[in-house]
Amino acid sequence: MSKIDIEQLRALPDYVKPTDWGVAFPVLPVVGALGGFASEDLNLRAETVSIPKPTSEIIEVFTKGHKTHQNGRTEKGGSLPITFNDTVDNVVFNFVNAWRSITQDFRNGKQYSKSEVEAVIVVTQYDANDNAIRAYEFVGCIWESDDFGELDSATSDIMRPNLTLRYDYYRPISLRA
Repeated sequence: MSKIDIEQLRALPDYVKPTDWGVAFPVLPVVGALGGFASEDLNLRAETVSIPKPTSEIIEVFTKGHKTHQNGRTEKGGSLPITFNDTVDNVVFNFVNAWRSITQDFRNGKQYSKSEVEAVIVVTQYDANDNAIRAYEFVGCIWESDDFGELDSATSDIMRPNLTLRYDYYRPISLRA
């Protein structure tokens, strides 16, 4: 392998920055239709979202004093945390509260079906010119937990609720060759 020179680095295309992204809810849970929530309302208020991290179980094989490894089952499901900036119109609070309440209605014990409570979420990364370069589609997203933080009169910070979703699987989508 030869030594890298500065001109090779200069010839590379622009680097991907973690600040240019968007989150879309192409399929909202039934609460989306009932509550009048829109995907763009949530995207405008989304501050951070995680990129999935697949993991593979490793199988160790010990035979006659030798140890080898091979890949086992790959886990493509997991948790998806999203941090929002809430606004005084309570869009995020109302959406999360409505989603949580249809997971199990504690007043009468009613539980909605999986197809009614799940969503599909697409996280898209963009280049500096707002061209989509890659995306991750999360399928079977259901509410797992939320955290609206604390009320604190000693700070001038805003409310940043955290929503954690559980998804069945994701698939990366390359949008640029």
